[in-house]
Amino acid sequence: MHGWQAAIRFVLVDGSLLILLFVAITMLVLLAQQLAVGGSVQRKLGGIGAWRSAALAAFGGAVTPFCSCSTVPVLSGMLRAKVRLAACFSFLIASPVINEGVVIVLAVSSGAASAVAYVLLSALLCVIAGVAVEQLGLTRFLRPQPTIEVAAEACLGGGGSGTLAGRPPFSFAVQTAWAATRMELRHLGPYLAIGILIGAAIYGYVPTAALADLAAVVPIHWTIPLAALIAAPLYVSPMVAVPIGFALIEKGLGAGTVIAFLIAGAGTSLPEMILLGRLFRWPLLLSHIATVLVSAILLGFAAQWALAL
Repeated sequence: MHGWQAAIRFVLVDGSLLILLFVAITMLVLLAQQLAVGGSVQRKLGGIGAWRSAALAAFGGAVTPFCSCSTVPVLSGMLRAKVRLAACFSFLIASPVINEGVVIVLAVSSGAASAVAYVLLSALLCVIAGVAVEQLGLTRFLRPQPTIEVAAEACLGGGGSGTLAGRPPFSFAVQTAWAATRMELRHLGPYLAIGILIGAAIYGYVPTAALADLAAVVPIHWTIPLAALIAAPLYVSPMVAVPIGFALIEKGLGAGTVIAFLIAGAGTSLPEMILLGRLFRWPLLLSHIATVLVSAILLGFAAQWALAL
């Protein structure tokens, strides 16, 4: 299946799945926020220090089995709950950088020890990045997000005033979460639709042959950063990361080049950047792109060096 047929299939299948995930994750996050009495999650992440909160958030991002676009509702919920930027940024970076596809490819091709080393080094980079952006004062580049109370008031016509001060009844929490989810979908829906259309336009375009030709004529220390830059605008979902990774290795690419390509493709795609533009102003958005690309390149070089020993 090629061309417009593949694009239509992407819109109908992957696009529908992404919208369903977006709605379901947003609903669950908003419901969890209300049922956590007094904002216990917010206090836990906000009161334990930047390093520990970033480490916990990186673990959460690592085990989130969704594509990068689907982490945006979780991130939006964290921002709405006033979770500190160190934790929010670490969570966002960990989702693509601690890449399940890379773990599988490394474990099969190079052994479990290589996969474990990759996870540990990736987690360290995510924690450092989260703490760094907060200490650099980039919190001021977050776009204001309505709290769950404000969203509920707007959607329920003011009928829930004061009800969210403690733990609400479950039925009311569901009603409020659904109302706020509709508001979130109205705000982010146009960005999500544009992202799906762009994803459809580039769906299936993974230049494996071009990368193989590049590796044949370009020194290895250039193929790793070039692979990250080539992958940056592409949409590489977790579902296709593993077969793409094995295909690239079979074509003769080094593990470092493959890692850089998969991480960059999972973390800096155009659809995700469009969604993040609703939450981040340009300086923070560019910091996210730079962090993912630098992490992809560093991890690529580290893998290439370690496997050459």
